[in-house]
Amino acid sequence: YFGHVNVVRVLVEAGASLEATNPDGITALLCATQEGHADCVEALLKGRANLEATGPHDQTPLYLAAWAGQALCVEALLKGGANVHAKNDQGSTALILAAMHGHTDSCRLLLRAGADPTVKNDRSHNALTAAEHHGHAEAAALLRDPPAAEAAPPSPP
Repeated sequence: YFGHVNVVRVLVEAGASLEATNPDGITALLCATQEGHADCVEALLKGRANLEATGPHDQTPLYLAAWAGQALCVEALLKGGANVHAKNDQGSTALILAAMHGHTDSCRLLLRAGADPTVKNDRSHNALTAAEHHGHAEAAALLRDPPAAEAAPPSPP
C-alpha cells in the first residue's frame, strides 16, 4: 500500500498469502497497481500473484492500473501476461477506462498488446467514444489511428 518493495519481497519469500484481501476485497496486487508501485507489482508477480484476481466490480489489476493512469504498472502486468480483453461488471475493458481518463500512454501499451479498440461496454461506448465524450483529444487521436499490435513472442519448444 505504501510501496515498500523490500517489505513486499520479504513477505513473498516468507510465503505470505498473495490472495489475501483487505475488508474491501482488495489484494496486494490490486492495491499496488492502483497506487502505481510498479516495483511492488513486479515483486508480487514474481511471487505468482493472481493476475486476474478481481476486486469490487470485477476490476482486474490491469483494469485498475489503466484507470489510474499507471503506465509502468500496465506495462509490468502486460509483460506478466494480463488479459487485455477482461471486462468489469459494466463491460468496460482496461482500454476503455484508460481512454475515458485520457491516459494516452496506457492506451498505447494496451493497443500494442492487442487490446481491441472496437469493443463496446454496456453503455455502448468503445475506447474512442469514451475518450471523445470525456474530452481527451490526444487519446482520441491515438485511437483513430491505433498502432499495430506487436506480435507475441514465440512459445518455447
